[in-house]
Amino acid sequence: MEGVDPDRADGPADFAACLDALRRLRGLSYERMEAAAGKLPPKPSGPAWEPLARSTIGEIVTGRRMPSRDKLLTFLAVCGVPSAEVPRWLTAWSRVGSVAIRRPLGALPVRDAQPRALGVHAAIQVTGPSTAADGLPVYVPRDVDARLRAALAAGRFVLLVGGSSVGKTRSAWEAVRAERADWWLVHPPDAAALAALAAAPVPRTVVWLDEFQNYLSDGLTPATIRALLAGEAETVLVGTLWPDHYFRVTAKPGVGEDDLFRREREVLKQAEVIDLADRLTPAEQERADAAARDDPRIRVALTSADYGMTQVLAAAPHLVLRWEQAPDPYARALITAAIDARRLGVEGGVPTALLTAAVPAYLAPSEVARAPQDWLARAMAYATKELHGATAVLNPLPGREMGTVAGYTVADYLLQHGTAMRRASVPADSVWQAYADHLTGADLWRTGRSAEDRGLFRQAELIYRAAAGDLAQARSSLIDLMGRQGRIEDEERVRRAAAAARDDLELVRLGNFLDQRGRPAEAERVFRDGLALGDTSVLSSLADFLDRHGRTAEALDTWRQAVDAGHDVWFPFIEFLKSHRMRDEAYQVLREGAAAGDLGCRNELVVMLDIGKRAAEAEEVLWRSATAGHRYARSILARRLESEGRTAEAERVWRQSVRHGDGDETSSDAREKLSDLLLRQGRLAEAEELWRDGVRAGEYGSASGLAKVLEQQGRVDEAVALLLPSALKGDADTLLTLTLLLGRHGRDAENERLLEAVSTTYDKGTGWLVSLLLKQGRSDEAEAVLLRSALNGGEQAWTSRSRLVELLVERGRIDEAEGLLRRIAASGNLAVNEELVTFLETHRHTDESEEIWRRLADHGDSNTRWYAGHHLTKLLARTGRTAEIEELWRRNLAMGGGTQVLDVLAGLLAEQGRSAEADRLRREGVSRGAFRVVIRGRDSPSWQGLDR
Repeated sequence: MEGVDPDRADGPADFAACLDALRRLRGLSYERMEAAAGKLPPKPSGPAWEPLARSTIGEIVTGRRMPSRDKLLTFLAVCGVPSAEVPRWLTAWSRVGSVAIRRPLGALPVRDAQPRALGVHAAIQVTGPSTAADGLPVYVPRDVDARLRAALAAGRFVLLVGGSSVGKTRSAWEAVRAERADWWLVHPPDAAALAALAAAPVPRTVVWLDEFQNYLSDGLTPATIRALLAGEAETVLVGTLWPDHYFRVTAKPGVGEDDLFRREREVLKQAEVIDLADRLTPAEQERADAAARDDPRIRVALTSADYGMTQVLAAAPHLVLRWEQAPDPYARALITAAIDARRLGVEGGVPTALLTAAVPAYLAPSEVARAPQDWLARAMAYATKELHGATAVLNPLPGREMGTVAGYTVADYLLQHGTAMRRASVPADSVWQAYADHLTGADLWRTGRSAEDRGLFRQAELIYRAAAGDLAQARSSLIDLMGRQGRIEDEERVRRAAAAARDDLELVRLGNFLDQRGRPAEAERVFRDGLALGDTSVLSSLADFLDRHGRTAEALDTWRQAVDAGHDVWFPFIEFLKSHRMRDEAYQVLREGAAAGDLGCRNELVVMLDIGKRAAEAEEVLWRSATAGHRYARSILARRLESEGRTAEAERVWRQSVRHGDGDETSSDAREKLSDLLLRQGRLAEAEELWRDGVRAGEYGSASGLAKVLEQQGRVDEAVALLLPSALKGDADTLLTLTLLLGRHGRDAENERLLEAVSTTYDKGTGWLVSLLLKQGRSDEAEAVLLRSALNGGEQAWTSRSRLVELLVERGRIDEAEGLLRRIAASGNLAVNEELVTFLETHRHTDESEEIWRRLADHGDSNTRWYAGHHLTKLLARTGRTAEIEELWRRNLAMGGGTQVLDVLAGLLAEQGRSAEADRLRREGVSRGAFRVVIRGRDSPSWQGLDR
């Protein structure tokens, strides 16, 4: 626009001055701009216009705030900037924005990132044009791209789930490059680096989390993800994950089983999961055919009948052939040994020494005897040769010094293929010995778990002992293993060694172990020896011990020592006092805990005082905590005052909570309570201003609260305009508030357009849209929406599928319902197969259930095999087919079914009166084989001395 040149802006202040000059040139006040922004015509595509509040405009044009890209577009549209001029403004905004925003550690602009460095597979090289050695093939758009890009635009955590070499990382990269080219990109090396970024998030940052399982196994917490996505940090997270990792950690434990993956499930709940199939859909195939005209690599990839296009591009068929058709037995054995090590628990590189030691077990005796001197060098050269410019079977990981190799990883696709092919294969004893000799840390412990899961108890013990000197997990696993085998004396020796290694937890467990076996004097000595070494954490356990043995006075003194030592033992100490009816002492301890800031003590003290009809003292405690700044105390106190009709005092406390809540959920809750109080008193203007303050502060939920107040004043259009931008981004609470608002006022057409817009990117919108369509009698359209949702694999897929089947059955279309279930069940999804079996038994009365469960029991993952095995067992038991049941569980055990499967099989044998076989099976890990447990290269005599 004439007179305003954004290209001259050198920094944020200059850019703000340009925007202000643009506003003044058009003669626009803040108020007029706010009103005009709300009346802009809808965009033909893309996200809706961002709202522009007067306060926001003031911050932008005075340089106090750098506008987001979407707010800048709204600003320019309101000022009437021609579309041809908009790119100049965006370029200037991106340039000066990099000055205004600090750079995350190790970040670079998205547009400068190299896709190969981010995990995009190199492609095969063929003769012909467009085959630069480091270039990528033409991108073939996938059907999920629109949903993926919409999620990125909305600022979410997006997780692409799919097998190796199906195009997850490439699709993610193309989406990030299209949607966030002017943002920073950071690729954290581990969970600790991700947590550090979450502690001080940088605006406009893409967090790249390829191979997300590595972050999960490294201890990534749900709080880290929440911190990265909270507020207005403008951060998006993009990750990729294999299906077996996803289903392993998301499967809930059975009854009586330990919940090993609760943390991981909480992390994944925050992700929008997008499934990527390993084969192209018909629409994708058409796009690939068009791309093949310009790229010979895609043309070659499309000729394969056995592999998908993306796998061929990543050299998947050549990887498999390289392993299965290796020219000599040594190369094949080397690759197989690497695959086994990786599938059985090695997550880092497989050491060369381990491969060297393990390979003989994969060869015939004559091949071992006739091996040439350079067999290893030749086999390694074969395995590490790059295939068609893309990848190699084994890829070296660099060591700490130049020119050294720390170990080897297996190409992703080959590892996935090899894991499936060798699922039922159990390595020889010498391979487990090689793991014990050459692995360390968590890799070593994981291979021990794999041995135990396969009923190889002797090998598991070998490995746990090798890891026990350095890893608490290994010590616990070794102790648990011996306990299940009934080896009490061995278990005690291991526990004592763990306690001697200054493992505080195991010291306490040792004391309790001895006490449970009627040896209280020894147990007390263990506790007191730990205390003598300065370990005050044993005080609470010693106090429990003394209490169990009727030594109440000593226990009381010990609890007091634990408190004085600074340990958080308030709750068990108070329970001890209450159990011995020491009410006055309990009051005193609760007051001490409350004074120390312990919220549990304060709450318990208030409850006890109320029960004792000492309400004035309870209120005094709350006032003291509230005055000291304890936000939850303010909330409890305000509710208490309001319930007693002391509204003026309650209002004062609620206002303190709002003022000091720092924008967290407590502040939002307090704002809602204060608003309700004001509305009951008819103070609508004050309630409105209260919520506007929350909106300006970016407090979550404030827009919905303000909309509620506006609706009560009959200002429905304003409420809708306020909620619409966040609702279109898929914000769940805002979307629900808006759709209910529109429904209350009979604006079904607007509601339908809204839900249609969000249903492709936000799963819950689908259910609400279907309800609206069915309410209007538009069943065919509801079916189409449900079918789309059922097939896209999102969180709503299960609900949509069940609802669609129910709808089809109601309309007498049984064949279509069955076809839908069969189509989805073919992927191996356990839940859908259960639905299919139930459907067939209800509507078809067929005997196909056995065939379905057998297929899953033979070809599913470990969790699927377990549940399918139980279903099949019930079917076989009805007709007395006991031998088939036994064979089923023996086959499951051979495929790595774990100790649970071993227990089931042993139980079956015991029920048949074959007790000796059952006992022998439970102990087979110890009893079979003759080689002695040897630990080499360990410096911990306390562990080596425990060898049997």
